[in-house]
Order: sequence, then structure tokens, then C-alpha cells
Amino acid sequence: MRTAQKNILVVEDNPEDITAIERTLRKASASSYRVLAVPSAQEALDLLGQQQVECILLDYMMPGLDGLEFLCSLPKEADITAIPVIMLTGLGNEEVAVSAMKAGAWDYLVKYTDGRHLKMLPLLVDRAIREHLTLLARHQAEESLRNERNFISAVLDTQGALVAVLDSEGRIVRFNHTCEKTTGYSHEEAMGRHVWDFLLPQGEVESVKAVFARLQAGDFPNRHENHWLTKNGELRLVNWSNTALTDSTGRVSHVIATGIDITDQRNTEARLRLAASVVDNIIEGMFVTEANGAIVSVNPAFSTITGFSEKEVLGQNPRIIKSFRHDPAFYREMWEAVRERGYWQGEIWNRRKNGEAFLSRQTITAIYDKNGKPSNFVSVFSDATEIKQQEERIHYQAYHDALTGLPNRMLFHDRLDRLLAQAQRLAQMAAVLFLDLDHFKEINDTLGHDVGDLLLQEVAKRLLDCVRDSDTVSRLGGDEFTLVLSDIKRAADAASVSEKIMLGLERPFYLAGKELYISASIGISLYPSDGRNVQELMKHADAAMYLAKNLGRQGYQFYTEEMTVKASKLLSIETGLRRALDKKQFFLSYQPQFDIHSRKLACVEALLRWDHPDLGTQLPPNFLMAAENSGLIVPIGEWVVRTACAQVRAWQKEGLFAVVSVNISAAQLHHPGLTQMITDVLAAESLEPVYLELEVSEGTIMARPEEAMSILQALKKIGVRLSIDNFGSAYCSLRHLKQLPVDKLKIDRSFIQNLPGNAADAAMAASVITMSHNLHLQVVAEGVEMPEQVAFLQDHGCDQFQGYFCGNPMSEEGVREVLQACE
Repeated sequence: MRTAQKNILVVEDNPEDITAIERTLRKASASSYRVLAVPSAQEALDLLGQQQVECILLDYMMPGLDGLEFLCSLPKEADITAIPVIMLTGLGNEEVAVSAMKAGAWDYLVKYTDGRHLKMLPLLVDRAIREHLTLLARHQAEESLRNERNFISAVLDTQGALVAVLDSEGRIVRFNHTCEKTTGYSHEEAMGRHVWDFLLPQGEVESVKAVFARLQAGDFPNRHENHWLTKNGELRLVNWSNTALTDSTGRVSHVIATGIDITDQRNTEARLRLAASVVDNIIEGMFVTEANGAIVSVNPAFSTITGFSEKEVLGQNPRIIKSFRHDPAFYREMWEAVRERGYWQGEIWNRRKNGEAFLSRQTITAIYDKNGKPSNFVSVFSDATEIKQQEERIHYQAYHDALTGLPNRMLFHDRLDRLLAQAQRLAQMAAVLFLDLDHFKEINDTLGHDVGDLLLQEVAKRLLDCVRDSDTVSRLGGDEFTLVLSDIKRAADAASVSEKIMLGLERPFYLAGKELYISASIGISLYPSDGRNVQELMKHADAAMYLAKNLGRQGYQFYTEEMTVKASKLLSIETGLRRALDKKQFFLSYQPQFDIHSRKLACVEALLRWDHPDLGTQLPPNFLMAAENSGLIVPIGEWVVRTACAQVRAWQKEGLFAVVSVNISAAQLHHPGLTQMITDVLAAESLEPVYLELEVSEGTIMARPEEAMSILQALKKIGVRLSIDNFGSAYCSLRHLKQLPVDKLKIDRSFIQNLPGNAADAAMAASVITMSHNLHLQVVAEGVEMPEQVAFLQDHGCDQFQGYFCGNPMSEEGVREVLQACE
């Protein structure tokens, strides 16, 4: 079998020396060596990057880099430092040889001119290669051992368990990472120390020493538990599994102890035992369900409270104790809270096995698995029926008058305080009525307190009949009562309730076989005008009540005389409005609208007037608010539509044709019968819809734009004309405007009155005209009073105008004359 040739690199610039070296090596080793010769150091470096070389014969004297420089450069040029190098030097160059050895040469050989040195060359080469191979083998063995040790260390350190290797005397020789982490001691701190010197509590030292004393007898336990004492003084309980290692003689040399820290486990077990004991002994009922609702566990208190045994409910749904007192929305909100917050807490009515309902104060908590999904639900509850009933009795007694059952002073103040906060937030009006019975003391003194108490109870009932459910009636004490009226629209509402109370008390009381009469004096204060807190309103209502008594009793007074007069007037107007329709006190005037170019009559606007029997002719601003607040605006509005359509039809019978415009209020617009009423009126008068125009203010539309749009579309289907009144007084977006089914815009008079001098108003008016025409809408200017305004509007393309410049509101006869003149 042929041995692979070993490459010998000869770095020599003398061809004769190269030949001699090659011949000597070939002769000495037959074909074992293959000589690779290069004449310079640089070529040698190049060759080393391409060929494997077992030995280098390096001549010191060479062109470029000399042998020593080449040797020093080897570690920088290539990773070949392991190749043995033999330096060839001339006689007398021993210093060079020494330097070469320091620089890393393996050996050196002095060249003699007679060639005798060549005889030593094969021996040096063989020895260098042999020693080099020996060193390589040793290095590889050491590297392999290091790798094996590192592997074992890595394996031990990656174990989750504690792993300690101890010799037969109990000294630590290996301490893995988990041991370091658990005890706080590093591997270096633990090495060579007995475990009982620093890792064991004092009470366990002797027992562990005894274990090691039995080691050689083969009595070493495979498993045991003991505590380890950490560096910071904490005790950790460890469960050990032990493996004994023996040497070649069979004696135990080491023990591998693998431990699991069971401290937390034992603590958890103790806590679980405690928890189980608590659950079994608490007076609150408890049950656990799976995610699907099936009951998997109940405690004894559950059975005590509900009457169901554990066997009867396991596997059942908690609906088994459902009382059916709550609606589905209650349970949806309950489970929504559990899903969002992880728990629900509150009161719920449940049912016992015998069918009896009981109030439960209950908590439901979700238990989540490792994926964050509910795996179980735990419910803890207590029977709060008796406690709740007792609480309700105590609460009622604390906040209610024992005689009448009405809220007492404390509850009244609380409700009033809450109502004022709401009124402030919602910008609402409220009223406080302070009522004192007239001459009650005389009844008490003559008929006795028993009859007086009966009278107070009956008065309380009649007061409750006079107010809404949202209002509050309370008894402060004696014969004093207070009332809170929430969300009233005007002072007259308080006056109306007061009059209702007066009427209610006028009826006789039949008590203890006697017929009794009683009246009351009432003082009224209003929020926010008369006060902004409970104290102010009560004080002012009380003062107004005394004023009512001073004025003769059996009446009511507002806190200020001005308010009394105003409320009285408003009530008078409202009362008069109710009679006005029946007594035919309303009539219409007509405001003409002219074409701005031809000056012909284009339309007439119907204006409502009230011929009041005492106050004379009243314009809408004086009574429309009362009509709207009282709800009379709807029948009055219907009267206006019917009268205006009848008048247009009468003109048509005379050959005179005009379009009439009628204003529609917010209450009318949103009244469900508006569309049908318009249809019925047109049919009743045989009037074509195009002769009726309905005006709706911009503010009314924008208050509820989507609903208004739907109503206007329904009206448009009838065929009537539609216009937006007072355009510019509210904010109507272009998006809404282009969607509204209207025919005409009426520019609010506030933009007209300063034309043409005010630049801003001029720009606004011009913009509205242009925008309206782009949307194919006609434009009417309101409140035109001067020729300069007419000229400006005409120049900017306005279609129609109305105002005192072209005529005041006129009667139907006046309109007839204008129509005849146009004909």
C-alpha cells in the first residue's frame, strides 16, 4: 500500500542548492516526499494558499523578503503557523538561527559548502513532521475533551432542574445554572465546598452528613427531600433524585443529584387545601361552571341557601335557580360585563328549590386558560332578602313622612338638588311651589289631631293627582307642603298647576262623619330666574307664599310681582286662544310679493291676525309662543290653511288668479297629520296644489334636517310649492340645501335692511342669489323698504321682493284690487 507523499516546500533562490536538497530527500525517503521549490518568499506565500505543505525548508538569504522576515510575516499572510519551518543558514549565522527560533521556526540547519549538512536534512525533516503530527493529535484530543466538557456543561445548564455533582465526601464539583439561579451562589463560589457548609439549614446538616456516611455501603437513597438555604437566607424545598457513579474499583466516586424546587408547589397545595376548607365552611354559596355553563362544583352553603343538593345540580345550567324576575336585557348586560371586565357584581333575584324567590348579592368571575379564553366561571352569592327588606324599610322611613307617605324634607332637598343639576345641564326651567294650608290650626284645635292627620293625608292624595309622575310632592311638616315641577316651558305652567291645586282643594273632604273645607296659599319660585340652588328657591317660594297669605289667602303668588303679572297675562292669552277659534276672532291679512322686473303680483303671503276682544288686534309675536306651548298652533295653523285656500278659490271664481303662501311652524311640520290635512283642504276647496305655497323657516328645517326632508318630500308629492323662509338666519349646509325639494328661497330681512351700503350684506345677498339660481331656485327678498334696495336686487338677478316699499299687508279686498289692476 503506497503512502501518500508529503509536500516539502523549499524556499531557495540557488538552483544548485534546490537540486541538492531534492536529491537528498528523494534518496533518503524514496518517494515519500515531494519537493516544491520556489525562489522567493512571495512565491512561497502564494503557493501556501494553494497547496498543503507538511514542512518548509527556508533559506535565510533571498531576494526581497529574507527568511527571517518571511517567517515573521507568516501569521499575517495566512493561517499556516502550525506548519514546521526549518531555517537554513550559512556558517557563522548562529544569531540568525536563534532569531528564527524565537520567531517560530521549528529548527535550523547550517549549510556547509561541502554539503555535509545535507546528511542531517532527512532526519530533521522526519523529526519535524513526526513531532508536528504528535502535537496536532494531542491538540485535537484536548480540543475534543474540552468540547465534550463544554457539551456536558451546556446540557446541565440548559436543564430546568437543579443539577449538582458531588464527590463521595459531599464536596461540590459541578453546579449548574439552575442551581446558581436558585441559590444565588455562582459555580465558582460553590466549587469544592461541602453542601452542609453553606447550603443546608442548621436543622438538616447532620441528617445529610449521615447520608454521605452510608454512601460507600451502598445505602445512599435514590430520592429524598431537603431544604436549601439561598444566599439571601430564603429556604427552598427541593425534591432530589440521586445517581451514584463508581470508579474502576467499584467504589462510589461521585453522586449526580437532580432536584426539582417544589417550594411553590407545596405552598400552592397548602393554599388550595386552605381555600377548599374556606369554600366548604363559608356561609356564602358558591358554584363553578364550565365555559358552556354546566355546573361542575358547588359548596355546602349553595345547598343550604337554594335547597338543591350537589348531586341535583352537577351538569345542570345555573338557570335551574333562575327566578324569571329579570328581562333578557338584564342578563345580556350582566354577561357583557363579564366578557369586558372579567367579572360582574350586583343583585339578582334567584329561586330556591321550593319555588321561593330570594334576592342574591352575587359575583360572577371568569377564569381564563393559557390562551386567554374563559374556561370556567365562579359565582359567589349570599341571601340578601331579609337585609334588603330591612334596608328598604330603614331607607323609606328615613326619607318619607310617616303620616302621608310623601317624601320628607331630606328627600325633597335631594331630589330638588338633582333636578337643578339636570336643569342646568339641559338648560331647562323648573318651579318650586311652597304650599301652606289656610286655617288648618283651627281644624286641629276644634276637631282634634286625629281629624287633622286624616285631612293631611287626603290633601296629600289630591296634591299627587295635580302633578305629573316626574314631579315631586313632599310634606315638610305641620301643614306645609312643597312641590317641584320639572322641565316646565314657562312660568304659566307653574300657575296652571297652582290653579289646578286650588280647584282640587275646593271640593269638600268627608272625614270622621264631617264635611270639611280647606284652601291653601301657594308661593312660586322659578329656576333659574329666582334662584340657582335649593336654599334660594325655597327661601323665595316661602316669601311668595307669605305674600299670597297677606293678599287674602286661597291664591298663589310668584316671587316677583312682574312674574305674576306676566304669567297671568300669558294664562289669559292661552285661555283666550282656546276661545278665539270658536268665536271666529282670527282673520288674515295678505303681504304681496311682486316680480322685481315686471312689478306684477307674483304671490301673497297669508298673515294671521287676532281680533282680541279686550286688547284689540294682536300680531303673531304676541300670541304665537302661547299657541305653540299650549299645542293650539296645530288647529290654528289648519284654520289658516283652510281660510287662505278658500280665499284663493274665491278669487279664482272671479277670474283672478294668485298663489297664496302660508307659514308652517315646527309643531305643524312635525305633526303626523300635516300631509293628509293639506290634501283634504285642497280637495275640499277644489284648489289646484300649484296655487298653495308652504313656507318653512330655515331654523325649523335645520333643527331636525333628516326628518324635515322626508316631510317636505311628502308634501312635494301633493304638488304644492315649497319655500325656505328667513334664509340666512340659521345654518343650512349646501349638502342639505341641494337635497331639499323646495322651489324658492326667501332672503332674511337682516341681509336686506342695510343694502346696498353694507358690503358684507351686499356680498351675502349676491352670493345667495347666485347660489339659488345655480340650484334652479327662485329668490325672494324680504323687508324691502327703499328704491336703492330694489335696484341692487334687480341688478343681481333677484326674482321677487316684498316689503313696505311695494305695499303693506292688505285685506282680501285690497288683494282683489291689485289683481284686477294687473289684469
